[in-house]
Amino acid sequence: GLVSSESLVRRSFENIERLNPLLNAVTVIEFDQAIKRAQELDRAFKAMSKEEKVALPYFYGVPILLKDLGQNQAGELSTNGARLTQHTVASQTDLFVIQIETAGFVVVGRTNTPEFGFKNISDSEKRAIKKLEMSSNYIEEYQRLLDSKLSEIKTKKLTVK
Repeated sequence: GLVSSESLVRRSFENIERLNPLLNAVTVIEFDQAIKRAQELDRAFKAMSKEEKVALPYFYGVPILLKDLGQNQAGELSTNGARLTQHTVASQTDLFVIQIETAGFVVVGRTNTPEFGFKNISDSEKRAIKKLEMSSNYIEEYQRLLDSKLSEIKTKKLTVK
């Protein structure tokens, strides 16, 4: 493709590192596992024929965050946003996660959730609550960032390797 899975995953981690102190959205980072998986996908991609590449799942190598709420991966923390289960490690991988991975996604971590998902906002007792002031300055800054990224994408000449 146009970009490697590893570079997408690394960019995801850069964005998490930059934004998570403000948002407190990501509670678990699976750096080593995600990089390893992305590298495996990239190696496999390089060895594929054109026909095999065409048959790849749509989300091949795309990073994704899972909600820390019943989306278990064997060997990974599964807290459901609760102090009571803050050290719980999943013994098996759920079908949903298997399907996400089969679709080509690379799991990079888990996001905050209300305790056991009992309400529709993520103010878990396990993690500090972050409140964002949605001032016009914030919105303008975000729009400038989006515009700059879109401009960057439009001006780059991307070629298929």
